[in-house]
Amino acid sequence: MASSTKSSLAGHPSRGGALRLYGPGSMDHVDPVAVAVGRKIIADEADLSWASPVTEPYDANPTDPGNDLGYALNPYVVFNTVSPNNGGAPARPKVRRALAYAVDKMAILDIYDDLAAGTVMRPARSAIPPGNDGYVPFDLYPTPGDRGDPDQCRRLPAEAGYPDGLTLTILHRDVDANPDVAKSLARDLERAGITVDFRPLGHAHYYAYLQDPAHAEAGSWDLSAPSWTPDWFGDNGRSFLQPMFQTNRNRGTSNYGCYSNPEVDRLIEEALATTDHERAYRAWHEIDVLVMRDAAIVPVLEHAPTIPHLKGKRVRNAIPMPTIDRWFDLSNLWLEETP
Repeated sequence: MASSTKSSLAGHPSRGGALRLYGPGSMDHVDPVAVAVGRKIIADEADLSWASPVTEPYDANPTDPGNDLGYALNPYVVFNTVSPNNGGAPARPKVRRALAYAVDKMAILDIYDDLAAGTVMRPARSAIPPGNDGYVPFDLYPTPGDRGDPDQCRRLPAEAGYPDGLTLTILHRDVDANPDVAKSLARDLERAGITVDFRPLGHAHYYAYLQDPAHAEAGSWDLSAPSWTPDWFGDNGRSFLQPMFQTNRNRGTSNYGCYSNPEVDRLIEEALATTDHERAYRAWHEIDVLVMRDAAIVPVLEHAPTIPHLKGKRVRNAIPMPTIDRWFDLSNLWLEETP
């Protein structure tokens, strides 16, 4: 088993004294260490974990452990809009709209919920989740209970000229929940008469592969399920929608499916150029509506980028920071001695 280490940070006497940190001496076996650290914090022998995150125990998903900072798309389905496969079927909005109806979002939520990570999750219905500029609730592809509608999915491809169905390749990471997410998507599509092939990649190569348009243009994949978390929340269109949907077929792009719509590009430039926040907000929302009408992606889950880390009884003002993997801001918390 990995060893554990205890350390402390000196504090001002009026703010509760030294902060007691407890964590792994090595990272060979994270789970046993996390359990041990959690016991120390619960026993009031430590204030916070160090290096090995310890999730606060919960019976149901917390309402919002991240102070309502905002939400990421994790995951979302991106379509390869330049794929030559099936006679270029993924390039046709009507085909993509059909696939949007197929996805059982609750099944994928269950996959992540079984990980017991403590993150807030709920079905996503637009490209912009709450906490990001341009968010206005709407749903162009409603299905009963967010469970998918295979009949609707089966009907639309036939109307688009594919009465015998399609064969699509899912590119997915081969670690964590990703294989199960890919299998869930495959089951959804197969219920609608679509054949699915799998293309697994290691995590280290996955995003680099998606960011090379040559792979998309060659038809190496037709759909995938990445995630997208903005660098900050609020006024963040340049960090959220712009990289995802502005025309960019250069290597390193974050527009993985090579989606392109001149009106979307125009509105992005308008939103970035204006100093009127309300006007920019409206423009980002208009982009969201256009992207969803084109079914460039299928938003699957709104995922809070923070988890409720376990903290000791003395800890006050522990604010999680999504940009540093959900750890608390140590510069602003303090300790209050308990009776």
